[in-house]
Amino acid sequence: MKKVSYLPMLALLAIMGACNTKKDAKESESFTADNPFFKASELAFQAPAFDKIKNGDFKPALEEGMKQQMDEIQKIAEQTVAPSFENTILAIEKSGQLLSRTNMVFNLLTGANTNPELQKVKEEEAPKLTANTDAIYLNTKLFNRVKTLYKKKDQLKLDAESLRLLEYYYQKFELAGAKLSDADKDKLKALNKEEATLGAKFTAQLQAAGKGLKNTTQQPELQSMTDRAKREELFKKSWNRAEKGDVNDTRKIIARIAQIRSAQAALLGFKNYAAWKLQNQMAKTPEAVADFFSKVIPAATAKAKSEAADIQAVIDQQKGGFKLEPWDWDFYAEQVRKAKYDLDENEVKPYFELNRVLVNGVFYAATQLYGITFKERKDLPVYQEDVRVFDVMDKDGKQLGLFYCDYFKRDNKDGGAWMDNLVPQSKLFGTIPVIYNVCNFAKPEAGKPALISFDDVTTMFHEFGHGLHGLFANQQYPSLSGANVARDYVEFPSQFNEHWASDPKILKNYALHYQTGAQMPQA
Repeated sequence: MKKVSYLPMLALLAIMGACNTKKDAKESESFTADNPFFKASELAFQAPAFDKIKNGDFKPALEEGMKQQMDEIQKIAEQTVAPSFENTILAIEKSGQLLSRTNMVFNLLTGANTNPELQKVKEEEAPKLTANTDAIYLNTKLFNRVKTLYKKKDQLKLDAESLRLLEYYYQKFELAGAKLSDADKDKLKALNKEEATLGAKFTAQLQAAGKGLKNTTQQPELQSMTDRAKREELFKKSWNRAEKGDVNDTRKIIARIAQIRSAQAALLGFKNYAAWKLQNQMAKTPEAVADFFSKVIPAATAKAKSEAADIQAVIDQQKGGFKLEPWDWDFYAEQVRKAKYDLDENEVKPYFELNRVLVNGVFYAATQLYGITFKERKDLPVYQEDVRVFDVMDKDGKQLGLFYCDYFKRDNKDGGAWMDNLVPQSKLFGTIPVIYNVCNFAKPEAGKPALISFDDVTTMFHEFGHGLHGLFANQQYPSLSGANVARDYVEFPSQFNEHWASDPKILKNYALHYQTGAQMPQA
């Protein structure tokens, strides 16, 4: 899921920054009023001023953000007045605004448009950010205030959302280890710090090992490569990308992270990492997950065996003389589709031009379902030339949010597809959501249309389902806003939105031939 040959703006800034003197570098690390994160952006809806953000802005902003939050947290914890929802829970919710707005942009850029300088900052700051979180959730005095309120929550006469915020924070403190002894807290802090360091290192190494590859074994080229030896070579290059025995071999990191997670869970009194991490999810227990998979796996395995038999039959008919291997699957599956269903992916793609899928498909479906409308705007700066921005208007014409989309693959972009916020919706702070979707579709040559597969179409609808979850947020508190829900529930809106990709009314509106404008034939 990535690739383009160009020099991103931030990479250019990194090169320019390398020419600075030591004095300039030292000054750039101090947090001053000219740092773009010093205050909330003055652009529409606090959209980030990407044209003003430099690599060197992040470290001082992150570190000042942590310092400010610690000062705020200490004041809350050291209060001598009795805890109340306002002076404790609401105060925690309001803390760390500088850190939050910096982190949201930092997470986007390190995932979607990174460079060596940003990766270095990420590796340096990851353990510090983890230590900052531990300093909050392992603070005994702060937890005691939260616990006092939690124990009498039924007498506080809170509205439903405020009660949920209290319960949310109590559980967060509990699962973070707030009930541990001081000695065990120190052990946990050390484990958390090591895990954060290794996690950042893992991400950097994985990206370095996977240049030119999607983040799965299913590279798009496998579908059309006629040379079997080349298919095997590409597949194994993808499969073994981080197992080369070189500086980007991630196996030792993975093994150590697994050990750390087991130790974390044991410290907190759970039999394993899964039991700990499922406490605030819908599934609740590893047993529930195993039960779910036990119902899915037999059907999925039977389907895979059936498809494998169909593919092997084609290989045998062609007198291939070999047994089906993973690198053969996509190449021959395409032939099975052609033979069995008279379906040719190359005949389908001309009906899925990316912009038309977005405007006449994804947006059109949202308008039909919810009455919301979209208008592209060119006045807001973006972090890379392919990124587009849209106003999202509610059915009454009121601004609902902003939507950024970044669809094309790049070597400095993480694989896969995802959604997140640049600004969270919150009545507390008076903000509306600024949402983004990131994907990894092949970028066409200059002047040629971006024709995508139906799988890519489904991905666009899926990620925009997450986007709708964020855009329709209507909460008081940012911690509970939009997609900030149980991890295994967050996929529901996206799965639901996928279905509209193949709805006849929606499909006929966007599945038009890019040259003739003709609708895709019913057959």
